[in-house]
Amino acid sequence: MQARVNPDPRHDDAATCLQIALSRSVALMDSYDKLVAQAALSIRPTLVSLRALHAKHITQLSAMITAKGRDPDRSKGVMAAVKNIVTRVRVMLDGVTQDVLPAILQGERDVLDALATAELAVREERDRAELAQMRQELQNLLDDTPDQG
Repeated sequence: MQARVNPDPRHDDAATCLQIALSRSVALMDSYDKLVAQAALSIRPTLVSLRALHAKHITQLSAMITAKGRDPDRSKGVMAAVKNIVTRVRVMLDGVTQDVLPAILQGERDVLDALATAELAVREERDRAELAQMRQELQNLLDDTPDQG
């Protein structure tokens, strides 16, 4: 699962790219908060690990945005709110089993894409290295996720 870089010129501004990555991470972490309690034992460790990694990345992304003179917005956005409602309904109907992994992995691919775009947008080598490390941490965790198929 390799990250795609968003060629949209509206995302050229580094702080905006970082904010997109932050918003996607916040949305996923919020979803994991709701899913973990009802997750089957086979998927719970994966969700807990992903949630912990997003919490760490949210702190890092927020610091990078602040360093660029902006206030990080930890809201999830409209699409995340819609996905959150869909997730809640699905959990009520089906529970949280391996069947939700494809949707989870798509959300994680969206975060990888946002991190890759931000990595290209930032000018500071330190920020690029930190974003690359964040992408690699997430990719490693996803690579270790069982039954991705």
